[in-house]
Amino acid sequence: MKIYTKSGDKGKTSLFSGKRVEKYNLSIQAYGTIDELNSWIGLIKDVIPQSADIDFVEIQETLFTLGSYLATGGDEKMIEKLPVLSDAPITSLEEAIDEGIPILDNTSPKEFLLDDEGKLKGMKFEKMEAQYTDGKRKLIPTGEEIIIECDDVLLAIGQDNAFPWIEKNIGIDFNEWDCPIVDKTTMQSSHPKVFFGGDAAWGPENIIWAVAHGHQAAISIDNFCSEVDLFDRPPPLTNLVSQKMGIHEWSYDNDISQEKRFSVPHEELSKSLKNLKTF
Repeated sequence: MKIYTKSGDKGKTSLFSGKRVEKYNLSIQAYGTIDELNSWIGLIKDVIPQSADIDFVEIQETLFTLGSYLATGGDEKMIEKLPVLSDAPITSLEEAIDEGIPILDNTSPKEFLLDDEGKLKGMKFEKMEAQYTDGKRKLIPTGEEIIIECDDVLLAIGQDNAFPWIEKNIGIDFNEWDCPIVDKTTMQSSHPKVFFGGDAAWGPENIIWAVAHGHQAAISIDNFCSEVDLFDRPPPLTNLVSQKMGIHEWSYDNDISQEKRFSVPHEELSKSLKNLKTF
């Protein structure tokens, strides 16, 4: 079998500048990681309440510029054409750190701690260690415990899959991650009429994969309803287009504001937290 890659890359790829480098080159890994980070920030921007203190669009624009710098391979003529990176994003990050809220990575809540009167006095956490198997990340308890004193706990949205509405006897099987067992090609579960994709099927992944899974599931559902073999699928990169209205009916205003970021005043924590109220 012959495989054609147009330029016969021999394990190399081109940077933005045209320079050829090995595919394991650190530049490739670096701007690939930045692209993934940018995808996550885009997802966060869409799912959490907007904060006046965080300009997600500015962060993404900075990451795009940084990725472009990495992709030039150090070509000075190309670098001169790129936007100048400023210290503003770094300053914003430092301001956020100065808010005094610690970020504890790989720390899993384990137990609410109560005093003799039954009032909350703290939380017990367990330190976890990230291990990777077949590309999947799993947090393994290390046995180390951390106790943090507190009198209030805000419960955030967890990342555990939960399908309490699915009856256990209808033929949908789940794996050790509490994810439904799904065929990677068709997105079909062990129940032939049920299809899954995205985080519900594969655990935390980025939104690009979720869209791809939805695309593949749509093909499978169409085949299933048409009594066609689910593995009889169009070639990769095939576009499925459907438009039921005129182009002008689909049009919408997606212009962005050209305003510069405005400085947000900060108050001393001793004052801003003095009369903290919860509702």
